[in-house]
Amino acid sequence: MSSMPIKILNGFESCLYPVEDKISLDKDEKCTPSHLSITQKITYFVSNFFKASICLFALPISIPISMGKNLANRAYSVFKPSSENLDKDKELKANEETIFDLPKDIGFADSFFQSCGLGSKYSKPSFDGKSNWDNWLSKDHIETKKGQEFDDFFVNYLDDPKSLIKILKDMGATSYRFSLERSVIEPQKGKYDFRAIGKYVNFCKELKKNNIEPWVTLEHFVQPDWFAKSGGFENEKNIDDFVKYTDFIIPLFKDHVTNFMTFNEPTAFIFQTYIRDAFPKARGKRNKFFRAATALRNILITHIKVYKTIKAKYPDLQIGIVHQFLKFMPFNKNNPIERLACYYLSLITHYAAYNFFKTKRFAFQIPFLANVKFEVKKDQKITDFIGFQCYGYPLVKAGFNGGKTYPGYKVTNLSLPRLKLGFTFGSVCAENSKMMSFGMRFHPEALEDSLQEAADLKIPIAITETGCDAKIQHWGKKDFASDDKTQKEYFEKVFKIIAKFKNKLPLKGLFFWTVLRGHLEWERGSNPTLGLVDIEKDPSSHRIKSFTLSPAAKYIKQVFQNAKSYPTKEKVA
Repeated sequence: MSSMPIKILNGFESCLYPVEDKISLDKDEKCTPSHLSITQKITYFVSNFFKASICLFALPISIPISMGKNLANRAYSVFKPSSENLDKDKELKANEETIFDLPKDIGFADSFFQSCGLGSKYSKPSFDGKSNWDNWLSKDHIETKKGQEFDDFFVNYLDDPKSLIKILKDMGATSYRFSLERSVIEPQKGKYDFRAIGKYVNFCKELKKNNIEPWVTLEHFVQPDWFAKSGGFENEKNIDDFVKYTDFIIPLFKDHVTNFMTFNEPTAFIFQTYIRDAFPKARGKRNKFFRAATALRNILITHIKVYKTIKAKYPDLQIGIVHQFLKFMPFNKNNPIERLACYYLSLITHYAAYNFFKTKRFAFQIPFLANVKFEVKKDQKITDFIGFQCYGYPLVKAGFNGGKTYPGYKVTNLSLPRLKLGFTFGSVCAENSKMMSFGMRFHPEALEDSLQEAADLKIPIAITETGCDAKIQHWGKKDFASDDKTQKEYFEKVFKIIAKFKNKLPLKGLFFWTVLRGHLEWERGSNPTLGLVDIEKDPSSHRIKSFTLSPAAKYIKQVFQNAKSYPTKEKVA
C-alpha cells in the first residue's frame, strides 16, 4: 500500500488511542505529569471522533489515486537503469581485508543469574538474597530435559574466577560483560551483603590482573523479590530506590570498572514479562499493554536519573543502556494480519525505545489499550553509549501454507500436502532455510540493517550481544538437532557485516553471547545451545574442571587472536 492510504490509516489509528498518560522530565530530574481535566477529555474524544470520520471518508478515495501512481512508477522503473549491487564483488573483497579490524574490547557476555543461579536457592555460591526468579524456577515455568535438575544449570564463578578467566584468555578475549545481581547485593531494602560485594570486587580484580576489562550490567532481567513485590518499575516510587542503589554500588566498583550499563534490553523485559508471561508475572489491575508501557517508561526515566547522578560525581565513568534491535517481519507483506501483528510487536520490542533514543520523545501507543508518553529536553544528554544487541528478525506467518510444513519452535501447522492446503501460525523461516530452537530463523543479515539503524542514532555503540543457537531445524526436517557448522557460519557472516561499519560506526566493544553451553536460557532452560564452550564441572563444588571449544569458538578465537584494534573516534551530534 502506498503512502497516501497509509497516512490516512495512521491518522485513523491515532483517533483510537485512549487519553494520554504523559510525563516530562526536566534537567533537574523532576517528573511532571500532565493530567487532563474532564472538559479536556471530552474535547479529546469528540475531536478524535470527527477526525476518524474524515479518515474513513477519505480512505476509499485515496486508494485508486495511489494505485494509479504505483502503476506509473512501475512502468518508469522498467526503463530506469539500476546500479544496485554492481560493485558487490569488490565490496566483499574489501570486507575480507578488514575483517580483523576490531575494537580493543572484545569478548563475551554473561548473566550471573543464568550462569551461577545468583538470587535463587540454587545459587553458586550460596547467598541470603532471593530474586523474583527464585520461585519461578519450577517445571511449570522452565523447560527441563529428562532427568535434569535446576542445580545442573549453574557453575561457581565467584569462588573460582580463574577457571573462567582461563577460558577467556584461551579464546583471546580482552573484555568480559557480566551482571551484578542486586538480589544478593541488597537482599533487603537498604541492607547490603558485603560478603557478596567482596566476591564481586575480587572477581573484577582477577579479570584486571589478567588484562581482561570488566563491563558491568546493573540489571539483567532479574530483580530482588522484595523490589518486585513492591511493584517493580510499574511503581514510580521505585525509580529513586534504584537510583540510590546504583549511587551506593557504583563507587565500590569504579576503580575496577569503567563501563556500566543500567539495564539489559528493557523492551525485551517488558515483552517477556507483560505480553508473553514468560518471566515472573507482575501483578496489576490495568491491562497488560498499559502496564508494560508504564514499566518501560519508568525504566527509561530511571536510566536517565542514574546517568545524571553518576556522571555528576564520576564524569570519567561511561554509563550506557542496552537495547535489542528486535523487529518482527511479515512473511507475506500483503497479508494484513501479519503486517498488523508485526507492526505492534515491533513497537513494543523495538521502536518505542529506539525512537526515544533518537528523538528524546517516548510514545507507546496501541488503540484502546495504551497511550503512554514521556519526553526530555532535546539538548539533554541521556547516555554515553547504547549497548547494541541483535539475533535476527523473526519472520511471522499467519496464513495459508500450500500444504507445506514450516519448521520452528511451537509453530502451528495444519497441512494437507496432497491437496496443497493448510494453515501455519508462528515464527518461521523462508522455504529451504533453517530455524534456531531459540525461536527465530537463522538470519545474520539482520545485523546489517540494525547496525545502520544504530548508526542513525548518532550515539556511540558497543555490540554487547549477538550469537547463534547451535540447535537447528532445517527445512524438511522434523526436529531440532545439534549443528555446530551453522553456528560457526553465523559468526563468519557477522564479522564481515561488522567490517562494513568500521568507518561509519566505530565500536566501543564487541561481545558474543555466551561462553558456556548448558546454562539457563530463561524459560527455555538449556534446550537452546547459544553457548560456545562445553565444560565438565565438579558435581559438588560446581567449579569448572575442563573445557572444550566448539567449532564456532575456535573460529572466534582465531579472529580475536589476529585482530587489530582500531581507535574509536566517536562523532556524536
